[in-house]
Amino acid sequence: MSKPEAPLPDGVAIRRLVPADLDAVLAASPLFNGPADRAATERFLAAPDHHLFMAFDRDVAVGFVSGVETTHPDKGTEMFLYELAVDASARGAAEPTHHVMLDWTFPSEG
Repeated sequence: MSKPEAPLPDGVAIRRLVPADLDAVLAASPLFNGPADRAATERFLAAPDHHLFMAFDRDVAVGFVSGVETTHPDKGTEMFLYELAVDASARGAAEPTHHVMLDWTFPSEG
């Protein structure tokens, strides 16, 4: 996979979260539709086919994209994009933030 051409703004990093990032997810609850549930978050982060990428601006969560791998008999394994959110404070960057999130999270092959 190649990295996307769109650079991230200064101070912004996107990373895949792992079980050790439980507290970061819970702290980012305002980005979700409701408070993140501790037990559900633990299960999600522990599942190897569940993916949560979060954008941090100087250690403050400003966006996320989540997805689940699904396997279909005639398509093989694909990523089902479940949810994407960008905090209002991070919107309106030089390039739309949600596009940058998707480009950096799921770069195209090539």
